[in-house]
Amino acid sequence: MRRLWWMLLIASILVPAFLSGVSGKRQQQNLIAFTKLWGYAKNFYPGDEAQDIDWDKLSVYGSAQVIDSPDKKALANKLDELFSPLLPDLVLYTRSHQIGSSKEPTKGRKKSFWQHRGMNGSSSSLFGSQRTNRPFKVPRNQQYPFSWASICPQLPDSISFVPELRISFKVKQRGEESDSIFVSVSVSEEYFTNTFEVRQWQEKSIVLSPKEGVYNSIWMMFAYFEELLVDDLKVEVLEQDTWREVYYNDFENDTPGSLPWDLSVNIDPYRGILSSEVDAFVQTDNDNNVLCLSKAEPGKPHTQGIVNKIFMEELPWGERLDIELLSGLRANFPMVLECDLEHTYPIADSLKLKKLKEKLEPIDLSDRSSKSIWLAGLIKYWTDLNFFYPYFEYNICDWDKELGSSLKAVLKVKTFAEYKRELLKLSAKTQDGHANLEDPSRNKLIAGFGVNHISGKWVVTKVLDESLDLPTGSELTHMNDRSFKKIMAECRSLYFSSNPETTELRLFRAYQRDYPDSVATFRFITPDKRKINKQVKFGDYNSHYLKIRDEKQIVYPDSIVYLNLYRITDEEITALMPQLLSAKGIILDLRLYPHVSSDILKHFLSKPDTWGSSIAKRYIKPHQELPRLDEDKPTWSLEPEEPHLRAKLIALSSRDSQSYCEVFLSIIKHNELGTIIGQPSAGANGNVVYSNLPGNLKVQWTCIFVRNPDKSRFFTLGVSPDIQVTKTLEDAVLGRDPELEQALQLIRE
Repeated sequence: MRRLWWMLLIASILVPAFLSGVSGKRQQQNLIAFTKLWGYAKNFYPGDEAQDIDWDKLSVYGSAQVIDSPDKKALANKLDELFSPLLPDLVLYTRSHQIGSSKEPTKGRKKSFWQHRGMNGSSSSLFGSQRTNRPFKVPRNQQYPFSWASICPQLPDSISFVPELRISFKVKQRGEESDSIFVSVSVSEEYFTNTFEVRQWQEKSIVLSPKEGVYNSIWMMFAYFEELLVDDLKVEVLEQDTWREVYYNDFENDTPGSLPWDLSVNIDPYRGILSSEVDAFVQTDNDNNVLCLSKAEPGKPHTQGIVNKIFMEELPWGERLDIELLSGLRANFPMVLECDLEHTYPIADSLKLKKLKEKLEPIDLSDRSSKSIWLAGLIKYWTDLNFFYPYFEYNICDWDKELGSSLKAVLKVKTFAEYKRELLKLSAKTQDGHANLEDPSRNKLIAGFGVNHISGKWVVTKVLDESLDLPTGSELTHMNDRSFKKIMAECRSLYFSSNPETTELRLFRAYQRDYPDSVATFRFITPDKRKINKQVKFGDYNSHYLKIRDEKQIVYPDSIVYLNLYRITDEEITALMPQLLSAKGIILDLRLYPHVSSDILKHFLSKPDTWGSSIAKRYIKPHQELPRLDEDKPTWSLEPEEPHLRAKLIALSSRDSQSYCEVFLSIIKHNELGTIIGQPSAGANGNVVYSNLPGNLKVQWTCIFVRNPDKSRFFTLGVSPDIQVTKTLEDAVLGRDPELEQALQLIRE
């Protein structure tokens, strides 16, 4: 009987798995293979067909197609079915396979490959991803009341750094809009601007001297014209008192109506895509081909440009990518394709591509009930960070392993809320203080009090909801009869902090916003040992006010000035300048994100600031960072400014001092402008990028690599205070500010 019972139990476990056809482990492996091919193809295959597909929808559809493949052969067939319409030269193989070398490029065709500076996903000029030598439609920007266009000649690699450049060209304006045009030419940090009257052909020559050691790209801007003709564009470099030609285009080899190959037109190669009100094309003028820049016709939605390279490095002809999808299953495809103005080559099967698009069309990316949507969101998030998160070089986690663990978890979850928790757990593995998951449906309300972890207790440190009648210093023990210790332990697995002991307020806020109700019952022990329950209605409170002092500024009788940089404005600081000039000491509260510029620090400098080492990593191959340009050049450059402030400077810091706060603190530390009091900063500085995930979620993360001036690690370590101060339980009970008190004491000594 016992044997029969065990057989029935085993059958109850195995039969469902048999009926589904595939075990959970097999499903996990199938999804890993799909994720890797999806990510590598999306970011490193330059074919036109691959840009003509909705990759988010493909991840939804594709994950559902491959998940139940019973073996590697069936999986390979499914992957080929999904990706061959986009990658016609994709090779999938399970055994040793010799990939034939690429033939010599066809005469007249150019080279197309991906270049990445960080990841697209932000308005920041630091990031950009482009395919080289591909025409491009740029949205028009109606904010400009005048016509303008940009031209960027493609320079050879041999002159990536040059001492002196001469740019010459012929130019003529047609139309009645203006009698003159504006011309601006920039190379690195050197600029030339002028206004010309060019009703007839005129030859212009401009000489610039770029700063040594700065990456050079030429950016020419023309503005205020109706139609502008440009011809005989030439770039020369000075070598041993002799000018050597490095670029020339008379446009005679370009087809009228097309774009020139060796110019980036209407696109700034260093800063990414620019909007423009001008169309650019080659035109015949008196039997000569010229570049025509023409003011766009009203109502036309786009202007067209062409991308050559956004930086100098490039891939050689024939470069292919070979990747292991699973043990015993590999994928191989070219990272460099031939192209002309019409297409990349080879051209994929148009019928296959059409059928794939038809299958993707009905997919609703806003659907939150589908597990395929959840898997697609995870796939995209993991992939974006896999290629572009800058801090994996510190070996903070095994990101490949995390993919398997996260897929396994998402396969088991039953609700969208559980799925979000798995995304948060994965996000926390990055140790990124900027990491965030935004959900438009998320509760925006929080309780009107904040807590911090002090002496092993969760203690109320500030109360905004006066109706609560809740003393500061009270210990929070339960929320809805659940131990608050357990709640915080759960939160720590979802949100990273460089010091969890001082960031309970952030975790508490996040927990509340995922809480399905707007009312909760909290249990406290007051400083006089009373046990009280409070039913709290959540409200639309600014959670930052739970962390920072209420005062914008305090002018003490003994000539000490306190400035709360979270609350005060630049204009208010300027108005206080007379008090600052006569002050004995100035305290800058940087325990929360400043809402002012760093200009106030200029008045403490006696020499130019040289701090800053932030890098947008560059890639033409996956996981192979290119040499870091300008890594020794200061990222934030401040010049001294009068009046000079001679007061003793104190800066207050905390673990909530993050990002822009850390710019201030780093400048103060590096230039020895004053004393920093408090706790180490968060160690999360640098520009962020954003990515929209299926399921109507948005994630953000740091995409800039920041180091200290000596190239040591800044990430998660932050800026160390000169004097470390930690809030005590007594401070919380009495409402004291120990950091500020220490600062006042130091100035008064």
